[in-house]
Amino acid sequence: MEVASEPNSADIRSFDKKMISTYIDEGIEQVSSEGGEFAFAGILGAITGYVLRQETGLINNLQQVRKIVKVGTAVLKLIVQIQTRKDNTGTPIHSRNMYAKYLLNELNTVSFVDQLFIRSDAYSTGSTYSAAYSKKWRLTPLASEIITKVVDRVLPIVKEVAEGEEVTINLTHIEPPICAGESVTQEDLCPELSFVDVEVDLLADLSVPSIISLINQSKPSSVPSYISVSLMHTSSTNPDLGRTYNAFTSLRGVERRALGFINYDISSGIQIISFGLLYKFGSTIYRTYDDLFSAYPMIFKYGWDQDYKRGLRQQIADELSQTVDDVKALLTAYANGSQRSVEGSSDLEQFQRESDLLRREVTALITIHEREVMEAAINQSKRELPECIDWCSTAPDVPEMARMKSSVYFFIWTYFEKKIRDAMLSVVDDGIPLHDAIYSKHDLPCTDFEEAVKEQTGFEVKISH
Repeated sequence: MEVASEPNSADIRSFDKKMISTYIDEGIEQVSSEGGEFAFAGILGAITGYVLRQETGLINNLQQVRKIVKVGTAVLKLIVQIQTRKDNTGTPIHSRNMYAKYLLNELNTVSFVDQLFIRSDAYSTGSTYSAAYSKKWRLTPLASEIITKVVDRVLPIVKEVAEGEEVTINLTHIEPPICAGESVTQEDLCPELSFVDVEVDLLADLSVPSIISLINQSKPSSVPSYISVSLMHTSSTNPDLGRTYNAFTSLRGVERRALGFINYDISSGIQIISFGLLYKFGSTIYRTYDDLFSAYPMIFKYGWDQDYKRGLRQQIADELSQTVDDVKALLTAYANGSQRSVEGSSDLEQFQRESDLLRREVTALITIHEREVMEAAINQSKRELPECIDWCSTAPDVPEMARMKSSVYFFIWTYFEKKIRDAMLSVVDDGIPLHDAIYSKHDLPCTDFEEAVKEQTGFEVKISH
């Protein structure tokens, strides 16, 4: 009786490719059947399922390719969501999150989830619906190892597709790209969904979370060696009324620059915008900039004088034995209404006191003069607010009321920040909106953006790199 020979390495590689091809075919089919546009998201989900099944053995009990890929996709989507946080404190995942529910309920095993994710014991506290029913999730070392393996397998496949070569893995469901090509913005071929082209060879220089974030929201480009990354808004807020969050948001600034983009930042946006609103609507009190400086001697100078801002951050950092970045984050929190302790620092105490007064005055003026903006900000905050709030009051609030009003204040000033950002985007044809900045591959004088903002919005801003 003839005995079959042991498979050699070439046989194993061939079988491996055929299996991956089957998984990918299923992944792209699932994306297409759900109305998704991002073919590479299907590849990511498929490869995640493959690694979970074939390389780690975590789902050896599953035999159907369809279910393996579906599990892989759910794990991948949760990892993408968790990795949007740049710290390691955990990302709130709602109890109704469709991917968390699928893994916890459909698989009928908590142990699988616990091997990949660390979940807080208690639900988060907060006055918003999403906070009240969320636990904080973090990745386990095993999950980080798995996602690294996924990236190692996916990048060569994405490169083959982008370069238009004969792909060694059969991707039968990838259709010819549409609405791709050179970087596009809101008014180009697909006004409802904008794309920016990114060179595939540059992806390998990014962190694993950043690579996943971009590929998960991309599809093949008509430009060889590039992929088209979507600028689709990924948050539950209304991007027409404030900030937009997209695949580039979670990237670090140095990574965006590595992709060839130049940052144009609105310096001290919260202060500059708020003082602009005081000057416009509070002209009976603040007739000149000197009047504003008299009322807000620290934060007015902080907003306009870059040298003073850097010096104040360094001074507080030295005083508290913290890094300048930590102090920057602390001052930003106070500017947005944080009620945390000022830790015995007279500079922090003054910064908080002036910031809190600025918040109260701006909120009162917008309530009186821009009622629609105020109502939109209240809706955007998604907080359960008591009807008895006196939004016109500029008197100091008790801490709990201050926190409620601060959440609305954020959506007031970012509403006007959006108008400034739109004016900046009008200067270039490839702009990516991100928080208080835009990114572009065009190297232009910052004054070009400042002049556009002044002409289109009336705000006087400082733009810097």
